[in-house]
Amino acid sequence: MTDAIVVAGGDNVRRSRFTSKLGTEGYKIRICRSLEDFGQAVLEDRINAILLLYPDQARLIDNLFASGVIAQFFGKIPLVLISSSPAENNLARSMGYKADEFLIEPVSQLEIANLIDTSLSSKAKKASWIF
Repeated sequence: MTDAIVVAGGDNVRRSRFTSKLGTEGYKIRICRSLEDFGQAVLEDRINAILLLYPDQARLIDNLFASGVIAQFFGKIPLVLISSSPAENNLARSMGYKADEFLIEPVSQLEIANLIDTSLSSKAKKASWIF
């Protein structure tokens, strides 16, 4: 098993923007476009963080929460929901999505790394995030 960051939701442009920097820094990124992709990532990798890009054209985020699949990660790894606008952020919260952090774009890679590092450190896990 390898360590990975899961990116789910959003559209192709937003996923590319969030994954390109993390990927070039040497982190394994798992892009999930379906529940099956997410399940495969969980089986094959040790998930270090989940980035949910909202709004989500494919409704994968809705499916992850509705199916309960994502509940196994609550309190164990950083779950960060990143919205494209304050209105979308409020909508995600009103839909009952749970996350450790709710961010609004633009979000720096360093901000994401700091959130993940702080969360992992608080759970007595060691992580090194250098961007």
